[in-house]
Amino acid sequence: MTLLTCLNRDLPNMDRNLRVNILSSNAHNSACPVKLLVIHALRVGAVATTTWKELRANAISRADKTVQWITPENPVIPAIIQNHTAFLDLKKPASTHQAICTMNAMSVKARSVDRLRVHDLRHGSARDIAHLDQSKVYGHASMQVASALGHKMSTFMHDVTEQYVGGSDNATWTLRAESGWIDSRAPRMGNTAFVRRPLQEGELQKYCRSMGWDPSKDSNIQKARIHIKKAQEEEWRALLRNEPAQAPSVSPQPGM
Repeated sequence: MTLLTCLNRDLPNMDRNLRVNILSSNAHNSACPVKLLVIHALRVGAVATTTWKELRANAISRADKTVQWITPENPVIPAIIQNHTAFLDLKKPASTHQAICTMNAMSVKARSVDRLRVHDLRHGSARDIAHLDQSKVYGHASMQVASALGHKMSTFMHDVTEQYVGGSDNATWTLRAESGWIDSRAPRMGNTAFVRRPLQEGELQKYCRSMGWDPSKDSNIQKARIHIKKAQEEEWRALLRNEPAQAPSVSPQPGM
């Protein structure tokens, strides 16, 4: 199954088509972008059916074999409603701040020693692709393509050739997922899970006063809560950086 998506026309970004192939192994289900998007669409009512079986049957019955969104005007990734994190505003696109907060929450759950940022995903993807067999990464503009079209170097450098090519149909998701390459610069994961310390009575008000903020204002109390949470996370990450290495496990040998 291949999913072809288009960015929302109401957004300032340039519309573009993105071809994403489903990952072939069930072992990679949790990281498969197609399955995640389909599950999301079923949950938020972005498709006409309510079950995977019905959705699949509808797609197969269509001549173009595509899954059709019934809400194409909505953003693919909606905004989380502030102070109501269990709910989504399906008409509003997720902000950059939401993506940053989500990445940090994921890094905490994964026990990452360093605070992760959204751009780390690009860094990791670039390193993954750079370490693939490059003969399997094709379909992009190159100087050979530019020469065959009669494009000059300046034309190629201004992405005109890439616009002619229209992007690659060769997705690298499965190649990256199944690659045996291990990134030596990947974020280090610790052994100790983060457990938030319960706030003591009056702690938020005391913090506000120490910062010169008016503790009677709800906005200041909320700001104090965020500051204390960040401080707890930094203390925890300092602990991860200094924790002793775990002893390697030794498998018993036959006869032992």
